[in-house]
Amino acid sequence: ENGISTLQDYIDSNRGTVTLSAFASLDPFVSETIAQYFSETKRMDVHFQYEHEGFHEIHERLLSGDIDLAFSTMIDDSRITGVEIGVHKLVTLVPEGHPLTKQKQVSLKDLENEKLATFDADSQLGVQIKQYFEALGITPNVVMEARQDAVLYGFVASGHSVAVTPLPLSGLPSHVRILPISDDIPQRTLYLLWNKERYMPPAAGYFRDFIAQKELLFNQYLIQANKRGL
Repeated sequence: ENGISTLQDYIDSNRGTVTLSAFASLDPFVSETIAQYFSETKRMDVHFQYEHEGFHEIHERLLSGDIDLAFSTMIDDSRITGVEIGVHKLVTLVPEGHPLTKQKQVSLKDLENEKLATFDADSQLGVQIKQYFEALGITPNVVMEARQDAVLYGFVASGHSVAVTPLPLSGLPSHVRILPISDDIPQRTLYLLWNKERYMPPAAGYFRDFIAQKELLFNQYLIQANKRGL
């Protein structure tokens, strides 16, 4: 009986399980997207298993079949495909009262003599940010590395550094200011990804199609969040 029940969950789009991963910076977007999915489809018996992970972990788990779907930057692997959902721009975070807060935007050159908190070398974003500085002939003064965005937020709030991170979607400490970056750096384009060589349960396939039909759902989320003053 347990086996039959499990099999029914696996093949029934109305009551199956969707295993999903994403970057930690996308947690607010993911939770709101799942809530929107339930509200619009009324598929309340679908079960979601979600956790945030880094780029390399997402790649490995898509290939192994441990997850059905992932919100991530594009993975250069012929087995992985996806649909674009929008652009998550990078910004500079500075402590409240910092001299840079007098500017409307900053260049990475403005950060040359600043203490920098950044993502660790094992993360895709940590490597990319370092490359952006190197392209300008800058060796950043890195004083702290972390995997999670929230850790960087807290370190900046303490007044010990600045940071370059994806635009915070929520939960930014009150003593941190966000400044746009004026440099023409590559866009951080996001996708919903899946492994096209593995079987996808109907519940996951239905959720995938729901996202694909929304057309740049992440960009829509940003517009609505801006209207709410988030």
